Amino acid sequence: MTDETLLQALSDSLRLALSDFDQRRIHEIGARGEVSKLRNALIREPNQNLKLVMLAGIDALRRELPLGADKLAESRRGRKLTDEEVAAMARASKGASLLSRLAPAIEEKGLVLPKLSGGAQARSAIQDLGLAPEFAGSRGASPAPRFEVIGPVALPELHPYQEDVVERLLKVLRPGGLNRGIVSLPTGSGKTRVAVEAIIRFVQESLSDPLVIWIAQSDELCEQAVETWSYAWSAIAPPGEKLTISRLWGANDTTPADESAHLVVATDAKLLSLSRKRNHEWLTDAVVVLVDEAHTSVSKTYTELFRWLKRGTRERDRVLIGLNRPGFDAHPSSWKVGHHAIEVRRGDQGQGGPSG
Repeated sequence: MTDETLLQALSDSLRLALSDFDQRRIHEIGARGEVSKLRNALIREPNQNLKLVMLAGIDALRRELPLGADKLAESRRGRKLTDEEVAAMARASKGASLLSRLAPAIEEKGLVLPKLSGGAQARSAIQDLGLAPEFAGSRGASPAPRFEVIGPVALPELHPYQEDVVERLLKVLRPGGLNRGIVSLPTGSGKTRVAVEAIIRFVQESLSDPLVIWIAQSDELCEQAVETWSYAWSAIAPPGEKLTISRLWGANDTTPADESAHLVVATDAKLLSLSRKRNHEWLTDAVVVLVDEAHTSVSKTYTELFRWLKRGTRERDRVLIGLNRPGFDAHPSSWKVGHHAIEVRRGDQGQGGPSG
């Protein structure tokens, strides 16, 4: 049984009369407990390779091996590789970048790592888990401003509550849909994953190659979105179908993609700067605009930015999606759309905010 099925069976058998909200709270408390157990186990485990197995799982580590390397090694040894040996091979293959590549798989277990770029936050997070300092990364050259992703690889199935969120988001995204929506889920429960999966399914249904803009407030949040998109696209996109991803923050720039769907991940500050220069008007034709940490979008800055992206208070014909955490219920006027607003919550409803 899944945890959801088991809890429902217990509720029915013991006549506990647990509501859907009660059950979601129980699952959320259980998930937090599992994350706490994982952290404690990681701290106690002295072997770096076994730490990687605990963090990401053996399947994710095998995907980081060169093609056929594990089979060749097993043939030479005359036995199946241990999990520790697989992790050691992955570490030897990808070096210090391995943990960054494993970030989506680690997030599936409820642990969210900061951007591993050598900063104080990265060093502190790595030290807290007892991992080798090399995994904190270094302040080297910036990532490429633009690249392409080709699928597929394996990706864990969505939990039932995540699948429900994806279906609700598709009702917002599809032509003739609601056009406005806010997803409110606790940290570690997969906000980014479900939003990415819903948009990828929408892209697959589209007759053209849509432009999607993903807005975040920091370089770190932007890079996390890029990693999740890269991983998810490789897992669920049709084989050989390309996605162009542009990093639009800092000194980076971008131009339209001609032969593929195009994801532009940008900071709000960068987009606002470009909007005032009036030389990137093609961005205003985005089919989907998503704002991470949407509770921050109540400022006049966002009012100006939404107007430029043709998603102002009076412009309701284009999709605008927000990602939020429970407890943040202040939304700008662009989100207030009467009965067309949806808000999906898992667990705590926050400070008396709406749920649906």
